[in-house]
Amino acid sequence: MRIDRNIVLTRIDLGLLAVLVTSACAFLSWSVTRQLDSVDMSAFLDGGYRVYKGQLPYKDFYYHAGPLHLYMHALFFHLFGFTKTAVQAHISVLSAIVIVFI
Repeated sequence: MRIDRNIVLTRIDLGLLAVLVTSACAFLSWSVTRQLDSVDMSAFLDGGYRVYKGQLPYKDFYYHAGPLHLYMHALFFHLFGFTKTAVQAHISVLSAIVIVFI
């Protein structure tokens, strides 16, 4: 019986990726509760909250960046409410996406 090495390496790679994503999400969830920078994050959180409440960026309020981040914040505010848990989930999911594609 012949074993295909590519399948074995793929399973190992997926396992390592899962460990990396899980540990990164755990670290970010832990650190966001201790290091939430209200000065730097306030524009993102305010903009996401405004979109969550139905306002439109660039029409109802000024925002200095692209709208994707605002709509992602609004999605997590819709799922978890306007809480620190929503911010933790947003940061964890976004970081996991970045880790997978890098």
